[in-house]
Amino acid sequence: MERRSTKQRGAVLKAVIRLNHPTAQEVYEYLREKEPRADEKRISLATVYRNLQILTEDGKISSLSAGTAEGVIRYDGRLDPHYHIRCEICGSVMDAHIGYMETLNKSAGDARGFAVKNHVITFSGVCRSCQAK
Repeated sequence: MERRSTKQRGAVLKAVIRLNHPTAQEVYEYLREKEPRADEKRISLATVYRNLQILTEDGKISSLSAGTAEGVIRYDGRLDPHYHIRCEICGSVMDAHIGYMETLNKSAGDARGFAVKNHVITFSGVCRSCQAK
């Protein structure tokens, strides 16, 4: 069953796509600053969380928790298989911009007798900004 689209859900989706792997709090802050509504109640953090959950369940965005700071969930509007890199100092996450290695699925699967469908890799290191400090 297709869920009905709402203005708030559309705004949350656009924010996730616009921002670089944001947390729910970052989406909320962006929308509060970018989308002020003088005549309406502003979007709440609970509404952001609810819509992120719905967008994730509906396959319109993905959530990243593996390889992020403990307990932090980030969201990604890019749905194709790709890798991420995380800064160990500031916690920022970005796309690694290297090709997805489909052959890893077969290699890992063959080694353990699995039918591997996909894999997730997050590299960690120190970003340029943190290196410069």
